[in-house]
Amino acid sequence: MATASVYRLCRRLGVCCADSFLDLGVLTPLSQYIAPGATTPLGLCIGRGGFEPPLTGPEPAVLPLNDLPDETGWYARARALVKTRLGWADERGYNGGMGSGVRQPAVAGSFYPGESARLRALVEGLLGEPAPARAPSSVGLIVPHAGYAYSGRVAGAGLRAAAAFGQPEAVLILGASHGGAGAPLVVPTDAAWGTPLGDVPLDVDAIERLAAAGIPRDANAFRREHSMEVVLPFLQVLFADPVPVIPVCVQLAPLASLASGARILGEALRTRRVWVVASSDFTHYEPDRIARELDRSALDTILRLDLEHFYQETLDRGLSICGAGAITVLLLLARTLGLGKSSLVDYATSGDITGDRSAVVGYAAVLFAKENS
Repeated sequence: MATASVYRLCRRLGVCCADSFLDLGVLTPLSQYIAPGATTPLGLCIGRGGFEPPLTGPEPAVLPLNDLPDETGWYARARALVKTRLGWADERGYNGGMGSGVRQPAVAGSFYPGESARLRALVEGLLGEPAPARAPSSVGLIVPHAGYAYSGRVAGAGLRAAAAFGQPEAVLILGASHGGAGAPLVVPTDAAWGTPLGDVPLDVDAIERLAAAGIPRDANAFRREHSMEVVLPFLQVLFADPVPVIPVCVQLAPLASLASGARILGEALRTRRVWVVASSDFTHYEPDRIARELDRSALDTILRLDLEHFYQETLDRGLSICGAGAITVLLLLARTLGLGKSSLVDYATSGDITGDRSAVVGYAAVLFAKENS
């Protein structure tokens, strides 16, 4: 037991040190100095600070080193504090005012097609035929955010099920924080987000209220984050009239911090018909059998809306659910909004697509609706 704990600590420290180099952009010029021109053929242009992953797998083939949840949150918070207080981050993007700009897509042409006609045809196929209409209502939803070739079918099934409840007034998208820096919950500074299908308006008034209530703005948290972006083309195909979105990037922070953020969100959304979408993949890079066992256990707690058990199991078992913080906030909001009727819409792993079951990523679509729906 002691040996395992020491190994885990050393591994975590190694990841933190390596990730600091990635985050500050030190490794790129260093590698170019040592071996000029070698970074691209070696596939080393990875991560932040000038690094970008080669996007060939269920998620980037070479992940940012902190793609998995920070089990305590201390490192991400300390790094964010140092970078923002000492000027290592762009402070204009941290808790600044709303801008009028459009965020350009970060993963168009990799996670999904970059050409509008191809993208629309693909999304239409992933959504399939509309589900039977149900009484208009708020809903909650968990959907995956890998490349459409891997998780698009599961995401499409979930969003098709949600669309049966009619077009919402707004969509709150709770995204994972693959970058790892910033406050527990942050909102963007943009006025719209672009995709190959056009611009999606943000609910600027709602974001202003959230910021005034205590959820800070941080443009940097969203610049390369794909977990919210990949949801947008589905919304654009589902609804002819644009639906304003409220992106919120969520860390796996202490439960009290997530609960505080959820209370602010709940107050802002309580009287509106909204979708609350948590964008998350499930187990990363385990053999298929193990991934399914881990995901089944996590999904059992999610379907019971047992957020405390889900959160603690994520920490205790070191689950690699990259949007665990987003799912926790969704479960908190499900209680606030009365979304107590849960159902598993679809589940798959990347092995179902590739046939390689030696190291897979799990994908789930879970719907939360009102009890009388």
